[in-house]
Amino acid sequence: MSKDNLQKFVTLISVCSLLNAPGNGTSDCQNVSDTINCTITCDDGFDFDIQPLDYYICGPDTSYEWNIQSDDNPDGKLPRCSGKYLNLVLYLASLYL
Repeated sequence: MSKDNLQKFVTLISVCSLLNAPGNGTSDCQNVSDTINCTITCDDGFDFDIQPLDYYICGPDTSYEWNIQSDDNPDGKLPRCSGKYLNLVLYLASLYL
């Protein structure tokens, strides 16, 4: 990353809150123009509890708030990575409840 791009990225992070990787997962963020684009993944053996977005975006088009933030999710919480076995048990339980 060039010095200019690094400075833009640092400025964007100071305006956009830091997108923390989910527990048992990672995030990969790139600075594209004046926008931060991030993807998240779960570690091996873990899966998301709800479907994640393809990209998490913060920049001028989102008023410098992550696109996951909404009235229903004001804190912009990401999906959680939980053990695949636990997700299967919860899914099967939901079929019978």
